[in-house]
Amino acid sequence: MLPEVLVRMLEVEPPPCLVKGYITFGSLDNFVKVNPINRDALAQLVSGVPGTHLLLHMKQLRIQQAVLDFFAQRGV
Repeated sequence: MLPEVLVRMLEVEPPPCLVKGYITFGSLDNFVKVNPINRDALAQLVSGVPGTHLLLHMKQLRIQQAVLDFFAQRGV
């Protein structure tokens, strides 16, 4: 006889963008590891969605300005 399995289903909440009014995209991997093709794709995605927020993880503070410049050159 198999033991009874209890599964508690959580209620589905509305996505935060409905409450906040904007979508947040992010990369919590060390962003230095993201290759240029994926960086360009992310820049296109973010620039194509008005009001988007972007959250990136970078261990090295010196990289921050280079990443800001990268996105600024692409209109983000």
